[in-house]
Amino acid sequence: MKENFTMTPNIPEMLGVKETAIRFSISQIMKGDADMNILNFIPYGKKNAISNEELAIRLNTDKRTARKIVHLARIKGANICSTCEGEPTAGYYIPLSKEEAIPYQKMQRSRISSAEAALRPTENFINSFDK
Repeated sequence: MKENFTMTPNIPEMLGVKETAIRFSISQIMKGDADMNILNFIPYGKKNAISNEELAIRLNTDKRTARKIVHLARIKGANICSTCEGEPTAGYYIPLSKEEAIPYQKMQRSRISSAEAALRPTENFINSFDK
């Protein structure tokens, strides 16, 4: 499935692009073919975090695609942190200090640990056939 989004007219100006409507597919972003840097949309500092909903609006896409774009940027090496919904400064941000990055690191380590624990019974089941 090919997912596209169109940037609104003010965003190309921010990126130094003259076109008023630019389409990018998720596959183009993954390959690095798209001339777009998600970091232009993520603010610096936890107190300035942008919600996923606001990011999706600025990208003129849906929230799921916005999350996927952030995920792909992280995989490519972008240091984008986030906080959970419900917190006063929930959203994405580029950390300004070690102290701003640590809560995100802890949250992700906790998720990894929880996923591994949930996977353990299935792995035990599969491994029981090797005995």
